[in-house]
Amino acid sequence: MTDFKSYKKELYCTSLDLRLFTWNFLQEYSHTSLLEFTDPRIDMAIMRGSAVIDLKLGKIISGDSALHVTPFPSPILIPYSDTNGEGENEGSCILEGVIINSSAYTEYWTLTFTSSTAFTLKGSISGSQGSGLTSAAFTSTNSDITIPADAWSGTPATGDKFYFASYRHHQSIVLLATMLSTGLVFKGLDGRTSGEESAGAKLYKDALSLLNEIVTSDAGLIGINTSISCDDILAPYEINRFGFDVTGYRAEPFNKYLAEGGTTGTSVPWYML
Repeated sequence: MTDFKSYKKELYCTSLDLRLFTWNFLQEYSHTSLLEFTDPRIDMAIMRGSAVIDLKLGKIISGDSALHVTPFPSPILIPYSDTNGEGENEGSCILEGVIINSSAYTEYWTLTFTSSTAFTLKGSISGSQGSGLTSAAFTSTNSDITIPADAWSGTPATGDKFYFASYRHHQSIVLLATMLSTGLVFKGLDGRTSGEESAGAKLYKDALSLLNEIVTSDAGLIGINTSISCDDILAPYEINRFGFDVTGYRAEPFNKYLAEGGTTGTSVPWYML
């Protein structure tokens, strides 16, 4: 079974994120009735939003892998009734959670029941990833997703679906990518050239503002080094009210900051190099 992760560009958020972000407009989890907003079309917008992030952060990080974190899951979602009152799950089954393994990408997953006990799993990036039973632990073909047997309760019905996302990008990047791609979608729909700023344009602008704060170090990504830190060249010292050093800082030879090749008595602290 082909794992399409090898062939598809990795994105910073998923079409499920965008659909949830635009709850009142693209609310169908089953994706059956809004043909102009198919997942591939949404992924095109997400790709453009991801490119904006690359352009903005390119000068302070090296490659999109710098934004990777330990993969983590979204909450488990069930289908939402469409405009015709159809599409909800018919069974009473509940999926408590899934395990996202270290090899997982940022993508969303669709689990579909083919009987009252059997299901298939498909990733938006990975493609079809095998089938399983609620009575046994399941691991996707590419080992990205594990579903323990005790994660299930209740009884599913044929055709029932569950949705969840796996993320290996920092949650702030997922949010910014969702804001940017959503803004691009609605900027394209709006079409106005003057007058009051559209909601899509404002959302896009807000995301750019947050990105600029990261670039200028006014904000940071927890666990991601997006700026040059000078912490390792700082040392505590004290000055008196006249501004004089009273700790003998300049007289002490901080070995970590000695001039290369210096010898005892001739080396100087880092700030004199």
